[in-house]
Amino acid sequence: MFKKAMIFVLALTQSIAFADFNTEITVSAKLRNDNPFLNLFPDIAYEDNDHGFTQALDGEVTYVAEDGIFAEGERWNIRLNSEVYTKDITPEGEDLFPNDPQVFNEVTRLDATWDNLLESQRDGKIYYLVGAGLGKFNNSDDSGWGAIGQQRRWHVYKHNNLTPETTSMYDNQFGDLNETFFTSKVAIGKVIAFDERMADCQCEINRIKIEAGAEYVSIRNGSKTYLYVGIDKPIVSYGNHDFGVNFDNKINFHQSGDKELRTYGGIYYKYGSFKIKTGFTKKTGENNLDFYEYTDDNDIWMLEVEKKF
Repeated sequence: MFKKAMIFVLALTQSIAFADFNTEITVSAKLRNDNPFLNLFPDIAYEDNDHGFTQALDGEVTYVAEDGIFAEGERWNIRLNSEVYTKDITPEGEDLFPNDPQVFNEVTRLDATWDNLLESQRDGKIYYLVGAGLGKFNNSDDSGWGAIGQQRRWHVYKHNNLTPETTSMYDNQFGDLNETFFTSKVAIGKVIAFDERMADCQCEINRIKIEAGAEYVSIRNGSKTYLYVGIDKPIVSYGNHDFGVNFDNKINFHQSGDKELRTYGGIYYKYGSFKIKTGFTKKTGENNLDFYEYTDDNDIWMLEVEKKF
């Protein structure tokens, strides 16, 4: 069922992309990992463990219609992401490297959202967002191409070819869950522009964004409400080049009763239709332990590449 739904959504996005109206399409890929620079440069930054939040890989496609069957400024986003959380179960005092035993939880999600943010930010009005999706919770195998399969393949390659003295290949301990779940989301927000420099940009640059919302997840206390405040500010601009900074804060109020704050700080470079950004997220408070997370105090490194067509 999950595979059929992904095939349907991908076919739908392809039909939209080649429809006969003028549309701006943005494609992005994002990597998140709790080991900065994937431990390939240990002299710069190195984490001794790879537990708690371990890694995630996201892909997004966004459509902004300028005319045609959608109203100007409406935005449609489809996001596929997979992330893995792991827990070290090596007996205390023992060193089993490179086959360190761990248990894991993998969450893979396909989400679609609609909003009118770009239309609303031009006149300072409130915007609305609605969305729905489906996902899969898995701790039963690491053979697929979700986050745990990605991690296993990356560690095998890195251990055998790049950094064998520090890269564990792990000994994954399997559970018995491989469950599909459903999601829905509603939110309301407002964008406050710093100035008019980006008035004609179909993007969220040079602004303060405030958003409050609620998300329903059909399994394991995954539902939550949240409050988000984000700042994007170009620092240096010349020609088609922009260097800027992002600062985001998101407070999650989980159905389980856990509350957490996620604070992101990063930089970006934008050249015409191309954008690359990187930074770190710091989590404070309580992880949503009743859903799928394992406790982890490490900062999460992010690298994102974006291209508009």
